[in-house]
Amino acid sequence: MKKLIITLIFTLSAVYGITNAKLGLYGVFDNSVIKLKWIPKPYSSANIYKLYRSVGKQKEKLVTTVKAVSYEKLKAKKYSDDYIFMIYPFKGVTNIDDQIRVSKALKRAGGFRVLKLLGDDIFAKNLGEFFIDTDVKKDKLYRYRLELYKNSKKLAQANIKIDSSKKSENSGIFWVKAKGYDWGIGLKWDSGHEAGFYNIYRKFPNEKVFSKITPTPLYISNNFSKDSKSFYKDKSVKKNQSASYYIRKVDFFSKQKPPSYTVKAKRKVYTRPSIVQNIFIKNSDKTITIRWRKVPKALGYNIYRSMNYRGGYKKINKKPVKKEIYQDRSFKSNQNYYYYITALDIRGESKPSIKMLAYARDVTPPPAPKALKFSVKPGIVSLGWSAVKSRDLLGYRVYMFMDKEAEDWSMITKKAIKSTEFTHKREKSLSRFPYYYRVVAVDKSFNESGFSNIVKIKLPDVTPPHQPVIQKIISYPNRVYLKWTSMHTYDLDHYNVYKKIGAKLIKVNQKPIKINSYEDFNLVEGVSARYSVTAVDKSGNESTKKKSVSTKIVDKTAPNIEDFKLTKLKKGIKISFTCRDKDYNGFEVYKSSGRDLKYYNISGFKVNKNFVDKVIMKNATYFYMLKVYDKAGNIVESEVKSIKFAK
Repeated sequence: MKKLIITLIFTLSAVYGITNAKLGLYGVFDNSVIKLKWIPKPYSSANIYKLYRSVGKQKEKLVTTVKAVSYEKLKAKKYSDDYIFMIYPFKGVTNIDDQIRVSKALKRAGGFRVLKLLGDDIFAKNLGEFFIDTDVKKDKLYRYRLELYKNSKKLAQANIKIDSSKKSENSGIFWVKAKGYDWGIGLKWDSGHEAGFYNIYRKFPNEKVFSKITPTPLYISNNFSKDSKSFYKDKSVKKNQSASYYIRKVDFFSKQKPPSYTVKAKRKVYTRPSIVQNIFIKNSDKTITIRWRKVPKALGYNIYRSMNYRGGYKKINKKPVKKEIYQDRSFKSNQNYYYYITALDIRGESKPSIKMLAYARDVTPPPAPKALKFSVKPGIVSLGWSAVKSRDLLGYRVYMFMDKEAEDWSMITKKAIKSTEFTHKREKSLSRFPYYYRVVAVDKSFNESGFSNIVKIKLPDVTPPHQPVIQKIISYPNRVYLKWTSMHTYDLDHYNVYKKIGAKLIKVNQKPIKINSYEDFNLVEGVSARYSVTAVDKSGNESTKKKSVSTKIVDKTAPNIEDFKLTKLKKGIKISFTCRDKDYNGFEVYKSSGRDLKYYNISGFKVNKNFVDKVIMKNATYFYMLKVYDKAGNIVESEVKSIKFAK
């Protein structure tokens, strides 16, 4: 009952002054003051209330502005933590886990808050939901209007009229009925079909006074069924025992109205057929089959069904069922149905059997999609298929695997998609193996259709191989030898060799290289060059050329000596020549006094291509020879020339 209080309190009628679904307002004239209480939905400690009042035909005026007592003041007054929690449930909550925990605790405590508000005026005042108007005169009509604000935003308002004239108070209950059943005594009453709180009092024949048997006020909504057997079931009465009852209505300030008149009833003992036992239910989307054990001497059975476990059961068989089996086909799929069975014999109808739940799940799948087609781009697979016609179609699921014969394919759509097209984005490098795709339709009961046709897809290969690493480079006089690591890429096709001289990069090989070595014969002697090797796969993707090694082409060509001359000077002999080699480095002069005698170096290493021999004797003949060097260390000797120095 406590769980229902928060939910149902807002259905109270105009007698309780509740005029807005979000704000309930109630007031009572008590001697010389008017007491007002209200309940917002939902409660928040940040709520602010403005109460306006008018008397007779006067204009309304703001009476007071009310809000909950601050958390600090409640702490200062040393209220318990449970008490403060009722007013500030989310104080100190900083994360979602604590919010969930507090929300659950608040839901459990919600009914107790309303009951405490009902009878504890101090608690209501601390909540900011209570006001006493002391400026009240007798025999006047007071109108109140309450406004609810949160963060300066008006959320709701409620109105109430209270007459301050003294009137005799009655019980507020028009009639009360008590009836005995085999389970106890049921009470039913009418107070104008209005919702409210009630206390039940009972007295057995051997007792002198009535005792209250409801621990807390019993809440009855204004939506009760007129055909209900009872509002209150007293099952503590023994068999064949009588009891007297009266009822007192409880107002919103825990004040009890005068008691109703007294009624009396006796718990009866009925003799009925045995209760049906061992019920078994089998569900399908077409039929719910119910079986049970045979009841001795039973002449037939009745089957009752409801979608609500607690009530609303209706007999669904037109005639008594003769056999211990019944098939129900008049239901909707994917809904809960509750059944109970009674047995019939000459004494009447048995008590209901245990209630059994049946859930008729839809197990019929939709048709399978057809005409699955595809197109591919680097890293993108685009699928399309024909639409499926089904009334309860939820959408489609796309499955993929690398082996079309596999049993467990991977579903690549996180949820059913509505469209008949799907784009699967993949890594561009996943082009080595083929992939298989298929599509199913799924209905709102999550039944999957059969599979569509399977398509085989291979992504375009746009990923180049790794660049080979050059292991060895050797320069010879007429060639350069290269060797690199052998690649083991599954789709390797060939290699290319590139040479860079200065800023110019050229591919050396004219045909694809199938082995991991190459010899370059197209050389420029003495020039430095950088070589790089690339790998090319079968899709034409070529690796990078970033990694390279350098070498200098071996120069074996000696310098060329031209215009070798000997010239007489006054004080010596001048030796000169011409050399046009780009890598000319220098020369040496060798001298002998006889063509076949030993030659001596008289110049040391020179660069400027001329030299003057000043060590000369008169009337002597001298023989000269040159050695010319290039930067690669190549040496060439000139012819021998002679000159006679005579003065």
